[in-house]
Amino acid sequence: MKLVVVESPAKAKTIEKYLGPGHRVLASYGHVRDLPAKDGSVDPDKDFAMEWQVSADRSRQLKSITDEAKNADTLILATDPDREGEAISWHIAEVLKKKKALPANVQRVAFNAITKSAVTEAMAHPRTLDEDLIDAYKARRALDYLVGFTLSPILWRKLPGAKSAGRVQSVALRLIVDREREIEVFRPQEYWSVVANFEADGQSFTARLVEFDGKKIERLTIGNKGDADRAKAAVEAGRFTVASVETKPFSKNPPPPFTTSTLQQEAARKLGFAASHTMRVAQGLYEQGLITYMRTDGVDMAPEAISAARRTIADRYDAGYVPDRPRQYTSKVKNAQEAHEAIRPTDFSQRHAGSGDHARLYELIYNRALASQMASARLERTTVELGDGTGRVVLRATGQAVLFPGFMALYDEGRDDPQDEESARMPVLREGDGPAKTGVESTQHFTQPPPRYSEASLVKRLEELGIGRPSTYASILQTLKDREYVRVEKGRFVPEESGRLVTAFLERFFERYVSYDYTAELEEELDDVSGGRLEWHKLLQDFWRDFRPKAGEVMDQKPSEITAAIDEFLEPWLYPPREDGSEPRLCPQCGNGRLSLRGGKFGAFIACSNYPECKYTQKFGQAGAEGQSDGPQDLGNGIELKSGRFGPYLERDGKRASIPKDVGIDGVTPDIAEKLLSLPREIGAHPESGKPITASIGRYGPYLAHDGKYAKLGSTAEVFETGMNAAVVKLAEAAAAKGSRERGASREPIAVLGKHPANGGDIKVMAGRYGPYVTDGSTNATLPKGMEPSAVTLEEALRLIAERAAKGPAKKKGGRRKKA
Repeated sequence: MKLVVVESPAKAKTIEKYLGPGHRVLASYGHVRDLPAKDGSVDPDKDFAMEWQVSADRSRQLKSITDEAKNADTLILATDPDREGEAISWHIAEVLKKKKALPANVQRVAFNAITKSAVTEAMAHPRTLDEDLIDAYKARRALDYLVGFTLSPILWRKLPGAKSAGRVQSVALRLIVDREREIEVFRPQEYWSVVANFEADGQSFTARLVEFDGKKIERLTIGNKGDADRAKAAVEAGRFTVASVETKPFSKNPPPPFTTSTLQQEAARKLGFAASHTMRVAQGLYEQGLITYMRTDGVDMAPEAISAARRTIADRYDAGYVPDRPRQYTSKVKNAQEAHEAIRPTDFSQRHAGSGDHARLYELIYNRALASQMASARLERTTVELGDGTGRVVLRATGQAVLFPGFMALYDEGRDDPQDEESARMPVLREGDGPAKTGVESTQHFTQPPPRYSEASLVKRLEELGIGRPSTYASILQTLKDREYVRVEKGRFVPEESGRLVTAFLERFFERYVSYDYTAELEEELDDVSGGRLEWHKLLQDFWRDFRPKAGEVMDQKPSEITAAIDEFLEPWLYPPREDGSEPRLCPQCGNGRLSLRGGKFGAFIACSNYPECKYTQKFGQAGAEGQSDGPQDLGNGIELKSGRFGPYLERDGKRASIPKDVGIDGVTPDIAEKLLSLPREIGAHPESGKPITASIGRYGPYLAHDGKYAKLGSTAEVFETGMNAAVVKLAEAAAAKGSRERGASREPIAVLGKHPANGGDIKVMAGRYGPYVTDGSTNATLPKGMEPSAVTLEEALRLIAERAAKGPAKKKGGRRKKA
């Protein structure tokens, strides 16, 4: 009997069907061992010896694999075809070897797609484990461990409120913080554009002013309204004829099929997917045999796939859309061992597959892969210049025409920050023509700061810098969000105060290790290890030789010294110039104290040097904000704005009211303060019970209350604006929803994901009283916070159920024993 080990139970079921009798296929459910989260798991003094521990939630799977291995004559390790897959195979072999259950014949196979032909071909050509890839995995894992377990304790002890620091995550965070700094120092510049509208042969077009009084008009040339008005008047007074017409044909080639990073970027742009969600959905498509492996740097497709794509193009369009020769794309990845085939559909005759997000992502992958083998688009750019006859004013109109759409008939790549395209249609014009002028406009503009990073643009920037690898991007971004170092606003990353503080600390004390060049060089060295060009112990020795003394040096410093150094490093940001020209560090309360950064139990803050006589404080990250001191601010009518342990609040005659987040300090006017202190607000008597309905703001936000029952409100404004009719409806809806949950009315599953490979039961996603969960009929596992119920894959559900089952039944709390 041959034992085949794969990563996912969904893959196991499909592959066992392909292989037939004589094969037993089991799933490892991902990694089975990891470094224990404790000191000493990697020992630099013992040549970086690594202590591995079997994951508690994988013991059941390992036992099944071990039991089957004892009866097998051949072990076939068929995990994913990348570094992580190679590592999982190595871990399984090592565990079986320790348990003396390793069969004499051990083979490694890798396939890029879960189709019968791909699996059969891979089984016919087994190989041994790739020691270079395994060494690269060990080096990367050891590096991440040494950085995390060295830096994090320093952060906890020296930087209050900080959580932890990772090797690559810290560099990605620095990118986000650096971009925020660029935005903050940006000063908008005013400029004006002058545009004339024309019409010829019933078709309208626009032309912009490019020359005035012998001076070329660039983007920022016209800087005020007066100059704009003079230029506009000259254009209005002129009679324009066509001075020149220039037509240039050009072609546009299709982009290559998706790699991991380009898939994440395009799915973010076109589908609004987070990188982690893209990878979850792609994993599901791969396990269903619909697409090739989704973690890859490769940009080319297999010859048989190219032939299939060309046949599909010819059938779907015509011969003109098929280029004379197949298109070949070259990967820039240096490490060929990790550069697999591009992401593509396994069957080009299957245009649609799946449902929901799976269908949307499949269509994106399908269209991109098919378009990569289509003919180039042929376009024509036309530039027309118009003069007023005096040479004083010159206007220019540009347009673009598609002569042959080529691949653009199916697919056009998205942009992170769309710019003006010269895509307007132009009428046919010749020299000497006098199109009719229909109007002139002058428009004020302001230069814009660089945009914050989106998931797509941040992944693209990380890839450009050579930081991280395809399989790591999703986890990098998710870690930054989980640690609350960043937040996402309108699809863009904004650094939190804690993220800025950690970045400042690392830049000040560990500058080399968060520099872009050094991190990219380290990635190249890891690639050299996986390519067999560098010994992994040497990489770690070179790193540790410099890093360990630096960490010790910082650990020896007092927290006050660390805070003072960061205070100096962040001075331009913490203490910006004041409008009145006064000293930025001068205390606004006592008038003679000096402001500086301090560390406290609840994180960093700004305080006056005259403490305790002056108790002025200011939250870190709110430089120059008024009303942030402990000293009360008088708002009139006896209301004072104060700052307390949990933030700013209002007080009058002993009654207090917190300031809601959606109002903020800047939004607190005397009128708003009166309203907040007057809560709860009575809306009126309920038409059925006659009991009062009130609106107020509580610990969990704004709400309605009636006879011991509650309903959430969406904003603070609703507390003061909700009327009787709306209140009755909201309370009724809340009561109905609660009753439905308590009765278990929503026993209809949100989704049925498939069958359990062991017991054959349905794996369902359900809505529960305490949130959504997955179940196999006997074990229920709550979905992690932030995981969308509709996006759960079968593999994820099986993993969660297995992890919950491994923990055993919940322990009942016992009562206290009475003393004898």
